[in-house]
This record gives sequence, C-alpha cells and structure tokens, in this order.
Amino acid sequence: MAVYVFLLFLISIFYLIRKSLPVKFQNVIILVLFLLISFIEGFRYKVGTDTAMYETIYNNSLHTVYSDEFVEIGYLYLNKFFVMMGLSFQLFLLATSFFINYNYIKGFIKLKVDTIALVFFYVTSGIYFSTFNTLRQAIATSIIVFSLNLVLEKKYFRFTLLVFVSFFFHRSVFVALLIMLLIRVTIKPVTFVYLVATIFIIFNLPIIDDLILGIFKFLPVKYSMYMEEIFSDEGVKLVNLILPTIVLIAVVLNYKKLLNINENNRFFINLFFIFYLCLIISTKFLLFYRISSYFEIGLILILPSIILLFNIKDRPIVDVFLVIVFVIYIIGKILMGHYGVFPYESNFKL
Repeated sequence: MAVYVFLLFLISIFYLIRKSLPVKFQNVIILVLFLLISFIEGFRYKVGTDTAMYETIYNNSLHTVYSDEFVEIGYLYLNKFFVMMGLSFQLFLLATSFFINYNYIKGFIKLKVDTIALVFFYVTSGIYFSTFNTLRQAIATSIIVFSLNLVLEKKYFRFTLLVFVSFFFHRSVFVALLIMLLIRVTIKPVTFVYLVATIFIIFNLPIIDDLILGIFKFLPVKYSMYMEEIFSDEGVKLVNLILPTIVLIAVVLNYKKLLNINENNRFFINLFFIFYLCLIISTKFLLFYRISSYFEIGLILILPSIILLFNIKDRPIVDVFLVIVFVIYIIGKILMGHYGVFPYESNFKL
C-alpha cells in the first residue's frame, strides 16, 4: 500500500499547488506524473483482477489461432508480436501502461482543461486503477479519450476511424460512437433525473430478466458468452454510486452556470449523464459497468468547472476538501478489494 500512499500524497501536493506554478513547471509536473503512474502500473506483478488471465493469453499467444469467440484479433497479434520479439510479459505490461496513460493525459491536454487537476481525478476517481484490470478495454478507452477533441472539432470521420481501430482491441468500443450524438443534443437535467429514477424502478421488476433473456435468443451464438455477465446476481456495488451521485447533484443544481463557464461543458455533462445512466443499470446488469467506462471520462472532465463555481478566495479550501474526499474514497475502494490492486507487488525484471 506504501506505493499508492506515495502516489496519492505526491499527486495531491501537485494538485494543491498547481495554480501558483508557471506553465512550464506545470508541464514538468505533468511529465513526472505520467512517468510515475506508468511505472507503477507497468511494473506491477500479479496485480489487477484480470492480469493472470492476460499473462496466460500472452504466454500462449504464439500458438493461438484467432477465433471470434476469443480475444480480439488486434490484441492477440499485439501479443504475438511481443512474444516473437522475445520480450517478456512484464515489458508488455510496461509498454501498454505507457500507451494507455499517454493517451489519457494527451487527451486531457488537447481538451484544454486543467490538466493537473484531471490527472489527479483520473487517479483518485478509480479510472486509473481500473486500467490495471481491463487491459484490452483500457487500450480501446484510452484511444477514445485521446480523440475526444476530434468530436468537439466536428472531425467525425477521423473519430469514427479511431473507433474502428479500437474495435480490434475490444468489441464493445462501437458503443463509443454514441459520443458523436452527445455533442449534438441537449439533455435537460430535470428530465435526466426523472429518467434515472424510472429506470432504477423498472430494472428491478422481475419481467425485465425475462425480456433480456428473450433478446439473447435472437442474437448470434457468439454473444451468448455475455449472458453470464449480464445476469450477475450482485451487479455493481452501490458504493460505486456515492461519488458520481454527489457530482450529479452538483451538476443538476448548477447546470446553467456550468454551461457559462465552458462552452464544452454541455458535451462533458452529456458524457457524464450517459455514464451515470449506465452505472444505474449496472447495479442490476453487470455488463453495463463495462459499457459505462467509455463515458466515465465525463465524470472528471466536469469537476474543474465545478470548482470554478466557487469564489476565488474559497477555491483553495475547496481543493483541500476535494483532496480529502477523493483520497479517502480511492483508498477505501482499494482496501475493499476493488480493482484487485491490493496488496501491490512489483517485478523489475524485464
């Protein structure tokens, strides 16, 4: 746990002092944080719920023939390439960690939002730690975050092309095409709250299970592998709703003010709304938790603007409060066993 405490301490200090630093030094901090989070993730050893599975895939990849019921072809051949080059699985983890974190941070920079703040929330909201597990989807999601600026710039063809490339690493990424619709619509907060409440009630009706089961009868056989996931008895633990719900309340109460702060906030809020909607559904159907990850970025993109709602004199106090809340939140989730990243072990043998 010491490595996580060090990371959270350092990233919190940088977050708190960021406004008092010149731009050039802020860029140095961003580079330092990028290297730190990438090395921590890349040198992990048997850390992350799905890491053991990915190591098995890696070790057997050279003799594995692609099948659409197995991992995506792009991910499989990426494994084959590393193995053929005589590189270890640890080096593979290090390379993918650098790739994923670079895409996230470069995506933040291109969106021209408070980058150091976004890196802080990226780590403390849990998005960073989730990339320890869902390696294939993390690669795909990072590409989406990297290319979000293309949606804002209405370069839809290039965005669609990158989604297509991401498909070779995770099939579910086509859900991200919905992002192009979110830039063009307005989701009114009051309407959204009513929608969430309605869905929460409806999805707890017994008949819904029968309807979902009926849908699978009409889908290709290969999609039957998702049936076990979608009918998880537990769903996502309600603790995952605590932080997003607090942010949702802040967004609903200050919607118009947030739009005035940043013209892109309408898009960021729409992303957050869809993320929250998927999160609600995932309390019943676990599969939607994976789908929500393509929109989870909206949760942290809106936070810097929420901070700007407060007076300049009060913002340092707000920053301290957020550091306390987010650090306690992520430490609690780690200790509860979320992401499977505790205890942390490392391996420096490449």
